[in-house]
Amino acid sequence: MLYKNNFLLNVFNPEGNDEPNIDGVYADKIWIENDRLYLRVIEKPNYTKLKYFTKEDKFGENYYSIECDLSKYSKHSRIMIEVESRFSFIDGHDVLKNESNIQNNLKKKAKKKEERAEKTVAFKGAQIPQFEAINLRKLELERNEKEFLVKCLEIHKKNVTSIDINLKGNRIISGSRDKTIKISDFNGNIIRSLSDEPQEIKEVIFHQKKNRETIICVAYNDFNPKIYIAKWDINTGNLIKKFTIEGDTEWRSASIDICLEKKLIVFANSKGEIPIKLYDLKNGRLIKTFEKQTPFTIPASKLFSGKAMTGYKTFNTISISPNGKYVISGHSGQGDNIQLWDVKSGIVIKQFPETGWVNILRFSQSGEIVISGKLDAIKLWNLSTQQLIGELEVNLFDKPQIVFSPDNKFIACGEIAGKIKIWEFKTKKLISEFQAHTDAVTSLRFSSDGKILISSGSRTDPTMKIWKNFWN
Repeated sequence: MLYKNNFLLNVFNPEGNDEPNIDGVYADKIWIENDRLYLRVIEKPNYTKLKYFTKEDKFGENYYSIECDLSKYSKHSRIMIEVESRFSFIDGHDVLKNESNIQNNLKKKAKKKEERAEKTVAFKGAQIPQFEAINLRKLELERNEKEFLVKCLEIHKKNVTSIDINLKGNRIISGSRDKTIKISDFNGNIIRSLSDEPQEIKEVIFHQKKNRETIICVAYNDFNPKIYIAKWDINTGNLIKKFTIEGDTEWRSASIDICLEKKLIVFANSKGEIPIKLYDLKNGRLIKTFEKQTPFTIPASKLFSGKAMTGYKTFNTISISPNGKYVISGHSGQGDNIQLWDVKSGIVIKQFPETGWVNILRFSQSGEIVISGKLDAIKLWNLSTQQLIGELEVNLFDKPQIVFSPDNKFIACGEIAGKIKIWEFKTKKLISEFQAHTDAVTSLRFSSDGKILISSGSRTDPTMKIWKNFWN
């Protein structure tokens, strides 16, 4: 147990590689001077923990120091100081404020299980008093949220999984885990509710042909090898057609995308040895089975078993170009993990030099640019040359949301902690950042003129929020 004047120091990922974290260094004195953190340990660290520390004999026995300027570490490094199971990060954003009644406040907060009181340490002085932190970055995000937020809607019983907006910009179509589709106005008034789906709604897409407005709905779950496709009339609420696509018997999880221009559905099972399949959006007919992936081999010398292993790259994500000519897939495994497929022949025609786990891919509205997402970065690629043309830093999760505005002026991304970031595509400059939801962002959609953005939160935040003026 840590007592009032004892601290636990953790340094995460100092070199951005496979080095172990510096964890569990207990100290009773900590201070910062000239970008170095000094501490007197009360439980002597072992050798691996001492690797990044310098012994400071001039202060006495068991004094050490470590670089605390995070710019000198890898970009994912952080230093955490924990006090009585409460912690704060040294990240350059905290301004510390001394409060005489902090101890009383902490006692009150401790009684509430859902609240975790924070204690941080000062950056000056030989002995560290208890302080309360004011996070300037958090205040900025909250201010942006108030400035850009137009309306908060809560019209579903469970969280929203997909959003679209009609061309007129006066209707919001939302699909949810509650297996319903809602058509509402921008004030949250429900105009129509559709609920004939046997599974969670994964995708809702607005479609207009002449004067007829329709919704295409995709519903499935990761435990049932059936994909339900339905088409609804927005104005009457009538079901126009419905059909089922039988998934593979070795079903795991799916990645699906739709090309409205060519009326195509592209589907990939995450199990890599099962090939991509192309279906007709009008009736669910199987049009083409793509060529099977080429397996990779891990030599016996690299495996503890001493036996070579052959495998296939998993399909993490898939997207079809707006003109229906190309499919692009994201993988995890050895080698290049973005593959470009020709729809007509069903074979891989190009590969992008991207390694690691690729978990999101999107085409731009023009189809000339591909955007890919990993856990820590969004990358922009030229489709014809496979050249990297831009990189944006983010904090994503396994199924992130990344969208282009219809005019290709903006890129919006929803992060795991509920933040939304918006960049100007031409300059790759971050123009807006705000706290949108209390948990991960599950859906993002621009209006047809690119001036409105709608977002939805995950299971702990079943709201939809309408944002405006984010480009100022």
